[in-house]
Amino acid sequence: MYNSAHDLPYRMRPVQKSIERLYLCGFMGSGKTTVGIALAKRLGWRFVDTDDEVQKSVGLSVAELFSEAGESAFRRWEASVVERLIGEPGHAVIALGGGALMNKQNLDAVCKSGWIVHLRVSAVTVRQRLAPSPDRPLYEANRIEELLEARRPGYEAAHSTVETDGRTVEEIVGEIIQFMSKHNP
Repeated sequence: MYNSAHDLPYRMRPVQKSIERLYLCGFMGSGKTTVGIALAKRLGWRFVDTDDEVQKSVGLSVAELFSEAGESAFRRWEASVVERLIGEPGHAVIALGGGALMNKQNLDAVCKSGWIVHLRVSAVTVRQRLAPSPDRPLYEANRIEELLEARRPGYEAAHSTVETDGRTVEEIVGEIIQFMSKHNP
């Protein structure tokens, strides 16, 4: 039995009175950046991509940071960026890195500071949308299912989920806006 709304799993918690931070989570190729830019434009909010912020902070691309310092160093920088963004004033759509919610500290902080939308994508669609690239250090076509499964608990903690397979950016943004209009005064 749950004693308070704080004890509920994230997806069962009541919506905040006013959503000021909308976080987009999902696997690489789910459309976080593309949808995030379109959504922010439609809302008149600023858009921030945590991967871009890490790159600015460190002075290296994500691929270079993975190569030179490893994933754990990248995740520390990512957590630092998430913490900074939470404290910044104003409305924002924030695209989280694909593995950002695997860090419990990130997950707790993001859940308390805004609304998380999981952009769900299938492994088949990921393969169609992405090709091996030095810009995506964890992309390996034969590991997609493994990574999706490992990240599933973080994605399932999102407050809501939007399917992205076979849908346009406008359809996805429209669904998110529709949700917000019902739950955001």
